[in-house]
Amino acid sequence: MTHPLTDKEALSLFSFERLMDKSQPITVEDAMRDAADWQLEQVIKFLETNKNLSIETALRFIRPAMRPQENNS
Repeated sequence: MTHPLTDKEALSLFSFERLMDKSQPITVEDAMRDAADWQLEQVIKFLETNKNLSIETALRFIRPAMRPQENNS
């Protein structure tokens, strides 16, 4: 399992209509929530497809796919 959430993929989480809706701007919180929901959906699909894996084996695939946290200090 690789981490496919690129900048392009992240932007695609928002529909054109939602991006152009001036009455409700997209907040950082909206973007973070949508990205987290998208990633969780990827994990669920992986687990559904690989039901025969043990928890330990599944985690060996999932952990490397997590986006590393960067320290910008």
